[in-house]
Amino acid sequence: MYILDVTTMSKPLEKFYPLAIAATALTVYSTSLGCDLVFDDVAAIQRNRDVRPSSPLLNLFLNDFWGTPLQKEQSHKSYRPITVFTFRLNYAVHGLQPFGYHVINVLLHALVCVLYYRLCLLFLPRVVSFVAAILFSVHPIHTEAVAGVVGRAELLSAVFFLSALSHYVRLKQRYDHVGWRCCAETAALAVCGTLCKEQCLTVLVVCFIYELLSTKVWKWVILGQGLVSPWIRKSLTRLGFLGLVALLVIALRLKLMGPYLPQFNRLGDRIN
Repeated sequence: MYILDVTTMSKPLEKFYPLAIAATALTVYSTSLGCDLVFDDVAAIQRNRDVRPSSPLLNLFLNDFWGTPLQKEQSHKSYRPITVFTFRLNYAVHGLQPFGYHVINVLLHALVCVLYYRLCLLFLPRVVSFVAAILFSVHPIHTEAVAGVVGRAELLSAVFFLSALSHYVRLKQRYDHVGWRCCAETAALAVCGTLCKEQCLTVLVVCFIYELLSTKVWKWVILGQGLVSPWIRKSLTRLGFLGLVALLVIALRLKLMGPYLPQFNRLGDRIN
């Protein structure tokens, strides 16, 4: 009796999984393309002078997400120059027409879903990763990040977060260790993501924890005469590098914020 092997049947389709995931994400969230600029979009785009080409590019690195100088007491202290720069590119192409802003958000969501699938592949079977990515792509929790244009900060941050983590884990699994180049590339992706939204810096903590958890027990044995094995020294050096980068970014972030704490105004005060 001939029994169909579902796993074997699915193999020819595996190369289409990323395309199917992206298509699903685009289809589900295409309904947001007709939305307007609402709520925080008004303050972040319509009333943000840094989005206009007439404003110097340097202001993106001196002002907060809403266009207020970081050193001012009234500043929200949200520092996301890369996200604001993407708004500026949108404005240069089509002004304040909301359609283009929403198109970029939906495309970024599709990219995030594919990157999530690639990350799952490092830990799960291909079919399971595909199902997880499909569920991720249609989950309603992403609605605010995708449909709201200011949610682009979360989308861009997720792109860099998933890219950094996948890069670190892939090389760790392949060679059982990562070199300085990988650490530098991971740190660079983390810093870029942090300039999109602050929480992306936590990817360095995730890599730090993964490095510890993926270490084989025998490699942590102390050698004779009180000497630490070369592998442990290299591992601790890499972990120290990631930790140092995180601390430097936090220190620079605090320096940019100035002496004042963030001022969180009511929504109506920002958009009215």
